[in-house]
This record gives sequence, structure tokens and C-alpha cells, in this order.
Amino acid sequence: MDKAVKTSIEAFLSPRTAAWSLPRTGFMAQGAEAAGSEYNSSIGVALKDDGSPLVLPALADLNDLPDEALLYSGCCGVLPLREKWAQIKKQTHLPIVTAGLTHGLNLAGHLFLSPGDKLHIPGPVYENYNHMFTGYFGAEISPFPLIEGEGLNCSIIEDILGSDEETVRFLFNFPQNPTGYSPTQKDVDRLIPILTSAAERGKKIVMILDDAYQGLNHGENLFEGSLFTVLENLHENILAVKLDGATKEYCSWGLRIGFISFGRENMTREEYALLEDKTASLVRSGVSNISRLAQEMLLSALNNPASENQKKSAAALIGARYRRVKAELETHKEFADQFIPLPFNSGYFFCVRLREGLDAHVIRKKLRSEYSTGVMVPEEGLIRMAYSSLAEEKIPQLLHNIFEACRKS
Repeated sequence: MDKAVKTSIEAFLSPRTAAWSLPRTGFMAQGAEAAGSEYNSSIGVALKDDGSPLVLPALADLNDLPDEALLYSGCCGVLPLREKWAQIKKQTHLPIVTAGLTHGLNLAGHLFLSPGDKLHIPGPVYENYNHMFTGYFGAEISPFPLIEGEGLNCSIIEDILGSDEETVRFLFNFPQNPTGYSPTQKDVDRLIPILTSAAERGKKIVMILDDAYQGLNHGENLFEGSLFTVLENLHENILAVKLDGATKEYCSWGLRIGFISFGRENMTREEYALLEDKTASLVRSGVSNISRLAQEMLLSALNNPASENQKKSAAALIGARYRRVKAELETHKEFADQFIPLPFNSGYFFCVRLREGLDAHVIRKKLRSEYSTGVMVPEEGLIRMAYSSLAEEKIPQLLHNIFEACRKS
């Protein structure tokens, strides 16, 4: 690998990645060399006498996929799936397959975070970020308020970029969990010049984008698509890292298939190959490879011409529930005596801030025991509800139950 290529990319990476790469010798290399041999005894799978996979009929009968779907996948994933996802997302470079979004975030933590590094995340912060990035990687999560007035808090982002941090690391989760907020076009129009100005001053910026709920936009005037489409070509001092996948976009939570992609202005194929190699090295050392069966199932679904309309129908159902929540909040002004909704326009969730003096966990337990109502508490003072999982006709009673539980506390 050319030294200049390594230097240009490694400026963004954690120091421990320097020696990471897929093995150039050993079993992987030897197996690749042996491929196609008439008497190939190098690969650790079981084959029938005719060379096809030795698959148990009890498993093969569960699906219509070829038996090869139960073989191993390469460390970067099944190539046709990577190509299909890149086509759908209009990406220049092929994504790397991950075992769901959380695995992708974990890979990003390995690549870009060292103990003591600051990771700036708009709050309220999704609980697992603390568990992973602080508890596992030893980074310091530095939360900042997501909203300023009625829009994205761009002024504090500008302040962060003006700090003395040599490399600034952000994690944006849009549509956000737990609030269900996505940037408007106006938000993005304000944000991009701030990022560009900092990059032009020489600031290195790593933008980790958790796009788990991407595409579920329910409100108006929202920025369409992922911020990755803008950031990947914004400036060579900005490295965009996108985590997305089938989990929410294609309603396939149990498949655990996600993708990690990288983007940077004028990034060459050689530079991308370096990032791909280091990521594949992590996959190899951690889980070896991602479920081939799950990948083949997703690829088959994506190649089905009906899948896009089915995806739109699912999003429309969730969107109708979102609009019912909005309508109920607008109709029942008395709710404001007990709770105020945080801005929300997308995704699965919305949050309400309880009136002063109420303990969110006390209310949560009261709702469960007295109203048969389940909610989550992302942080003290807030209650999160997933309208995505609740029939539309149940939404009025959900909000009424919360109002009553608060009123009687």
C-alpha cells in the first residue's frame, strides 16, 4: 500500500488500527490459492460427492434458496448483495456487510475511537451508545442538546468545531432514537457551511451516521435521504462513516444484516480499499463472517420487484400512526399541563417531557401496573413511546393513560 494513501486515511483512524489488515498469508490466502483445484481439500466445509454443499434436508426445506446459502460468506459479505445495496443507495464504493447496525457501530468504535477520545452526540443519547462507546471503548460521550429553538442545534456544533480538539468526532442518529427527529432542509443548509468552514481551517472531522431509521420521514420539509450523500463529497478533511441496513428499512429485525460505508471528498479506490481491509480484518477476528443465509434472503427480497412498494406500504402505515399522535396532541391541549412533546417528525418514536416534580420511572411503573401501558425512560424527566408498534386506534388511549398517570401523581 502506498505510504501517501496510508497517511491520508490513518489521520482519521485510532492509533491501534495501524497494524490491522486481513492476513496475506495463512489459511485465507492458501484457501484462495487452492480455489478451483480438482482435489481441493483446503476449505473447512462439508460437501457431497458431486461438490455441492452437504446440507441437512431439515434445513434446506425451510427456504427456497440454493444450498449455497448455507455456506460461509466472505469477510466483506456476499458481493451481489453489496453491489445491490450500493445501487439502491447510489454509492460509489461498495459497503461492507455487518451483523446488524450495532455491529457496524462497534466496528466504527474500533476504527475511530481510543480511550479518552470525545464523541459528540446530540442528546437525549440512545442508551446503547453509552454502553458501547464509553463502557467498551473508553471514549467520553459528550452530549449536547439536539434542538435549538425549533431546529437542529447548529450553533453548538459550530462551538464544538471551534475547540482545540485536533480531530472532532460526531455521531448523528437521524431519524433520532429516542426523539424521532430528523433535520429539515433548512437545518442542513445551516449545518453544511459550518462543517465546511471548520474543514477548510484544517480540522479533521469524523462523522459517524447511524441511519437505522433512514427513509422513515413523516413530517414536511425534511432533508431527504442520508446526510452521507452530502458529507461523502464535502471536504477531504471530513470522513463520513455510514451505518445502515435492512433492519428497519425492510422490516427484517431478526436478519441482523447491516452495512458500513465510508466517504470522503476525492477518496481514491486505494484509500477506500485500505478502510475496507481494516474493517474486514475486524470482521474476520470478531465473527469471521456474516450469516450467508440472512444475506441471501435479503438479496432475494431486494431483487423482488414488489419489495419497494411493500417497503413504502410499511412506511405509510407507520406514518399514519405518527399523524394520529400529532392530531391527538393538537386536539388535547390539556396534555400540556402534564407533559410537553419534544420535536419529532420521523422514525418510530416520540418523547414527552414530564412536568416538573414528576419522576419518569415512577410514572413508567405506574403506567404498567395501573394502566397496562408500557413505555421507556431514555433519561430522567422523559418518556419515550414507539407509535410504530401500536395500532392507530390505540394511540388516543395511550396518551390519555399517560395524562391520567401524571395528573394523579
